[in-house]
Amino acid sequence: MLETRLTIKHLQMIHAIESAETMTRAAELLNISQPALSSRLQDAEEILGTRLFHRRGRRLTLSAPGQ
Repeated sequence: MLETRLTIKHLQMIHAIESAETMTRAAELLNISQPALSSRLQDAEEILGTRLFHRRGRRLTLSAPGQ
């Protein structure tokens, strides 16, 4: 069953990606694997029904809904 709300882990993930600007570096900051981080981001975007980041190559920047 998919959660219907974001968890603290989702919020920490958003902050880490915003700070690090790449999934690889954000995963390192959170001490999790990059695939696990990607999955968590996908979960958050599914819960909210929108993209949280703009992807430009490897760099990610917050979208308006992500802010």
